[in-house]
Parts: sequence; C-alpha cells; structure tokens
Amino acid sequence: MIWLSAASDIATISLAIVAVAAYGWYQLDLLMRRRRLEQFLKSERKGKRHKDDLGRRTVLFLASQLRMTEAEVLEAGFKSRKLICVPGFDKETHRADTIFFEYDHDRAK
Repeated sequence: MIWLSAASDIATISLAIVAVAAYGWYQLDLLMRRRRLEQFLKSERKGKRHKDDLGRRTVLFLASQLRMTEAEVLEAGFKSRKLICVPGFDKETHRADTIFFEYDHDRAK
C-alpha cells in the first residue's frame, strides 16, 4: 500500500507541474499574439495605403493578415495598452457596425 500512496503523490506533483507549464504556455501565446498585432498596426501608419488612410484596420482584415481568428484579434486588441478601439458607423443608419483597431503612438511612449 505504500507504493500506492507514493504513486498518488507523484501523480499529484506531476499534475501541478503540467498545469503550471500549460498556463505559462497559454500566457506566452497571448503575449506573442498581442505583440504581433501591435507590430502590424504600428507598421500600418497613416497614409500608407492612400492619402486619406487613418491607419485603422478592421478585425476581419487583421484576422486575415495575421492568420488569427477574429476572437484572437479582439482578445489581443482589447488587452493591448498601445492600441485604441474605434467604432465604425453605417452611413445610412448611423449605428456602429464594425470595430477598427489603430496604433496609438502617444500611448506607446
């Protein structure tokens, strides 16, 4: 019966180690996604694509360019202190219909 108790203790310790490692990997993945999004939007400066370009990009555009899901883009964008979220309005109904993310150079300093 002693070996059963020892095996149980080893399993408990192993589970704790695996849980901490999985949490660390998850947090690292979130950090990497957020940094990729910030770097991409930093490079999408105002006037890059045309003269009236404000440097704002939609969630769908960012998801396609960064190969992330829309949920991942939203999560990374809302957690970032360097990005601002700007609603886009429908011209007919004057209601918000899209979300833009923009790099804020003032916050980044």
